[in-house]
Order: sequence, then structure tokens, then C-alpha cells
Amino acid sequence: MFFANCDGEYDKKEKEFIAKFILNMIHKGIDIDESLNELIDVKHSNISIEEVVLETKEFLNSIDREEQILTISMMKEFIERLINIDGVEHEKEVEYCNKWKQEISL
Repeated sequence: MFFANCDGEYDKKEKEFIAKFILNMIHKGIDIDESLNELIDVKHSNISIEEVVLETKEFLNSIDREEQILTISMMKEFIERLINIDGVEHEKEVEYCNKWKQEISL
């Protein structure tokens, strides 16, 4: 949600991309009840890139090294696709994406 909102506009295509991603997780049988509640909370709050980085690191610390590598790769792909889905790569999106990548690199 942070990356969808960081340019000041939560575009319809971004909303659809996130919704499709969530539906895909549900179809794959992934339990996301807790994640959905967190997503709703985040949507209604102002979160900073520092908080995104901190929460990402906390999550990564809860999984083993092999899972970390796969998860980071998937997160990078998701973020990059999300910021490009509306056809506009806003400077704030690029700045924050690069900061996240720099901070999260293993």
C-alpha cells in the first residue's frame, strides 16, 4: 500500500493489481486473514518508508535464509510491477523503491 500511495495517487490500476494479487493468494489456499486486516489498517494510516523497511526486515528475520532470498525477489517484483502498472513511474516511487532495495539487500 505504501508504494501504491507514495506518489500521492492511488490509481485504479494499482487497486486492481493489488486486488488480483490478493485473490490469487486466496485461490492458492494461502491463509491471508491476518494480512488482510493489516492491509486495511495500513490503507488508512500514513506509513513511512522507514517503517516499510523495518517491517520487511522483521518479517524476513522470521524465516530461514533460503525463504528470505525467494521472498525478497518476489517482493521486488511485486513492488516494481505495482509502481509501473499505471504507466507512470513517479520520482517518489522510484526513490522509495530504490531505498527499499538498498536497505533490504542480503
